[in-house]
Amino acid sequence: MEAILNILIFLAFFIFLIVMNIRVMLQVKKDILLEANILIVSFLISANLFFLVNLCSTFNFPFFGESVGKFLMGSQGFMAFSALAFTVIALVKDLTSKKLRTLLRLPLIGLLLGVYLKTEYVMWVWVGMETVLSIYLFQVREKQNYIFRQQVKGWICLLLFYIASSIKLGNLSYIGIILFLLMKFQIINALRLKLLFSNEDERDVEES
Repeated sequence: MEAILNILIFLAFFIFLIVMNIRVMLQVKKDILLEANILIVSFLISANLFFLVNLCSTFNFPFFGESVGKFLMGSQGFMAFSALAFTVIALVKDLTSKKLRTLLRLPLIGLLLGVYLKTEYVMWVWVGMETVLSIYLFQVREKQNYIFRQQVKGWICLLLFYIASSIKLGNLSYIGIILFLLMKFQIINALRLKLLFSNEDERDVEES
């Protein structure tokens, strides 16, 4: 029964990622800043890596060998800091390529922290960052109401993942990650529209 449940959960995760991969790759266009597209693809890669490492860990596939734990924490750090970048984008005014190039360092920092920090520290950093972001967005919720609501829902889902992992609920904990990713992709879609409209406004100003 447990094996069947594991397969069903990973199948749901796999289908979710397939849909997200197709959707994101269709949406990534030259209409928005290149650096923003790189960040979006980085977050997508982190989600795929997280799924692959957990799949190998659960079913004992020898793809990552004895380093599976490091890859697992690295993928979590990668995902955490990639998600952080999008919340920062939502809060920054007058986005430029230079500012986005600075944010491109965040996924790499998260990947390195995940690899070199102890397992429990990675989750504490991740949950801590999402908590701070949720508190800050609560303070500016009148201007960022949609982002705030998606952020809080994502934070709750991440807490569910952390709690389920802590009490050894196995792959049921990944339901929290699926919902967390869904909330973050909602934020990404909102930010794409923001960047798209800002670019169109710039073109209108240049043409006039």
